[in-house]
Order: sequence, then C-alpha cells, then structure tokens
Amino acid sequence: MKRVATLLAVILTSALTVAATAGPAEATPRRTTFFVVDTQFWQEPQPSDIVAARGPLAACSSVTDLVNDGRDLGPNLTLFFGAKQLSCGHHTVVISYKAWFRPDPGTHTFGFWKVEDSTLPGVSRGGGPLVGNNTNCDVLPGSDGCITDTFVGRVS
Repeated sequence: MKRVATLLAVILTSALTVAATAGPAEATPRRTTFFVVDTQFWQEPQPSDIVAARGPLAACSSVTDLVNDGRDLGPNLTLFFGAKQLSCGHHTVVISYKAWFRPDPGTHTFGFWKVEDSTLPGVSRGGGPLVGNNTNCDVLPGSDGCITDTFVGRVS
C-alpha cells in the first residue's frame, strides 16, 4: 500500500509540475524583436525614423514621442520617462519607457520599455531593455540634438 501511495504521489506531482509549467494552450509564444531609432529632439512632436528593425516590429518605420519628461535624481543621475508611438503602416504600437542617464561619462542611457497598446497583429504585450547612445546619431536640421535608441525585447 505504501508503494502505491508513493507512486500516486510521484505521478500527481509530475502532472502538477507539467500543468504549472506548460501554461494555457492558447498562449501566444513571445517572439524576439528589436528596433533602432535616431530619436531627434524636436521642439514640437514629429516622427523620428526607425533605422533598423527585426521581428514583429520590423513593420514599423517611425517613432513619435507622445510624452517625454525627465527628472534629476541627483547630481549624477537623470531619469527620462514617457510614451512613444510606433507607426507601422496602417497600425500603431504605443510603448512606455524609463531610462537613466549619467552625465559622466555622458554618452549612454539604460532602461526598459513595454507595450501599452497596439493595433499591430501579433503585438499586444511585451517589452525589454533599451540602450541609448548620443555619440553615433546625426542631428537633423531643426532638431536640438539626438540619441540613437535601441529597443530589444520579446512580444506576443
């Protein structure tokens, strides 16, 4: 009897482990994606071009800042946060982001982004890390500066 109880416990534990790790059958697998944008610092919101992309967000061609703000968190740290809208043909994806900048050495931002809203098929949630580099972008006429932002992540 003890063997049967042990065997049943092992089978039950195995079944629960498989059920817990498998997830729902209708779950959409997350796909790796990235996009790179030369973010221009315009006085009035206007699109910045996506210069490279792969995966589900490769359908997107430009990014417009919807909300863009920053806060000094001390003498050597600034937090930038906001929302961006990606234009993807007849579809859009809205992402939120938070990024931190240290003025010394002063060339990179680091942060995270996530999908807030989307009409692009296959993209309803997800996100990942972002990195900005202000040394390798071209400032366009009328812009107050620029940064090349790279957004990497997984979406579904």
